[in-house]
Amino acid sequence: MERDGQIELNRKGRYELAHQPNFVIGRVQGHRDGFGFLIRDDGEDDIFLPERELQKAMHNDRAQVRVIGYDRRGRPEGQIVEILERANRYVIGRLLSEGGVLVVRPRTNASARTS
Repeated sequence: MERDGQIELNRKGRYELAHQPNFVIGRVQGHRDGFGFLIRDDGEDDIFLPERELQKAMHNDRAQVRVIGYDRRGRPEGQIVEILERANRYVIGRLLSEGGVLVVRPRTNASARTS
């Protein structure tokens, strides 16, 4: 299959399909309400990322997304397959317990200067 061009090794040394028409690469744009969008590199329409998908990525990460369907507004909806490049290596923030779930609230540059 590799010789026929059906599969290929990715940069992690794993085999994957050579032609992945439903896979899109772009930059994650998060919204403060928890959902986000993948701003596609090819300039096509953005892909909606529900809140559960944004738990895998942060704002400005580069990601590979698979289009899985359409949301109730008719927008393409995606599932994050792989984070290709992290926008931030470190996150400084405050660890909070919200409803029994531990959450890190990142410290923004503005609050870092005023603290």
